[in-house]
Amino acid sequence: MARIAVNSCYDHLRAQRGRAESFSQDSDHDEDWLELQMLEGARSRHASEERRRDAAEIADRLLARLPAEDRLVVVLMDRDGFSVKEVADVMGWGPSKVKVRAFRARRALRAAMKRLVVASERKQRRANEAAS
Repeated sequence: MARIAVNSCYDHLRAQRGRAESFSQDSDHDEDWLELQMLEGARSRHASEERRRDAAEIADRLLARLPAEDRLVVVLMDRDGFSVKEVADVMGWGPSKVKVRAFRARRALRAAMKRLVVASERKQRRANEAAS
């Protein structure tokens, strides 16, 4: 696929220059540069996709720690975009109860995330100290 893209770019450049001749010696350099750019793009997409998967896994684990009703409120409001009134209708609660449950659930998630970050930082420091 990368080779097809490179060749398509070359074809486009040739057409713009209005000549059918091949590239000069610089074409190897240009080809290497383009392949490097494509490789970097693929790496960054893969890395961001990997980060997204990691974040989703962390979010799922943190959400699993919440009581079922709190988890449902947070998911409906924050992930699915439901309004307080819509969640209240679904749950059979008043809007104020939905707001309170969402507030407390988010606070619990923040605290759990903070503990996770602190633990990760401690682990990293210990690893750095052991390597020294």
